[in-house]
Amino acid sequence: MSEEGTIESVHRAMASTVLWMSLLSLILLFSGLDSVGLLSSPFALILLGITFAGSAYLYHGFSNRKPWALGPTKLLWLFLMSMCALFGLIDVLSALNGSLISGLLAIMLFYVVYTMGKRFKNFSNPMFVSWYYGTASGGIHSLSLLENEVMASCPNCLSILAVKPFELTADELCPNCNGRLVSEETAAKFSEEE
Repeated sequence: MSEEGTIESVHRAMASTVLWMSLLSLILLFSGLDSVGLLSSPFALILLGITFAGSAYLYHGFSNRKPWALGPTKLLWLFLMSMCALFGLIDVLSALNGSLISGLLAIMLFYVVYTMGKRFKNFSNPMFVSWYYGTASGGIHSLSLLENEVMASCPNCLSILAVKPFELTADELCPNCNGRLVSEETAAKFSEEE
């Protein structure tokens, strides 16, 4: 995969996360308003409408690489993380009262917060920002890769890395998430060929 293709796949994954997490936040907001009996109030309807319209507008701008959308999408990302964390804490409290489903939801929401936190670094990655804005100065266009290095992304956290593919071993770890850069299947396949 080319450098551009790697960053495009990271961007697609981030845009998809924004879309699905925005939908999840609407469901959580809807559920929260319903649980306190405010769902039928005009305030709740306006809040849900603004949240839906704003999220859809930012998703559209970010997925189409509109220059104005990067900063607000970064803020939306933080908002979605904090909303998942808040509802995760609420579910922990429900789980302490004996609700198994709430305990499972809390675990899933905290996992979502964790994975979104790992991907948050991409918003500040100079190569990603340069690609997003389409600028030729800096980023991938001025990156001087060493001999035999290529641009790749970590299969676990999608961090953008410069790697030497012919020197990778099965024990190589991502510097950001400490996940394996080479899957066991791939390592086994190439060890059979040698």
